Amino acid sequence: MEPEKQTIVVTTPDELSRLIFSAVRSGLHDMEQIGPKKKKMLAPKEIQQEYGIHRRILESWRLQGIGPAFTNIGRRVFYDRAVLEKFLAAGKIKTTGWVDQ
Repeated sequence: MEPEKQTIVVTTPDELSRLIFSAVRSGLHDMEQIGPKKKKMLAPKEIQQEYGIHRRILESWRLQGIGPAFTNIGRRVFYDRAVLEKFLAAGKIKTTGWVDQ
């Protein structure tokens, strides 16, 4: 039986930190290419990017008390994706088409 060959790598803490950071960053990049993760809580900027509703409109709705329910965490505002989608679905209008008489 032959003994297994082992390799010992000697590195400085700074080099190790850079290697770990690089590996984590490339892993995150690979995850982004797979597709966006469906986050449960969304910031107004994310809603603007994903749904096309400008963050100023969301702010106006909050001030008027007419928009979807939101949560404050510190000074930041977040919307639950399910609540937002339910709010948007409630505003859909079913059309029957144009009928000539």
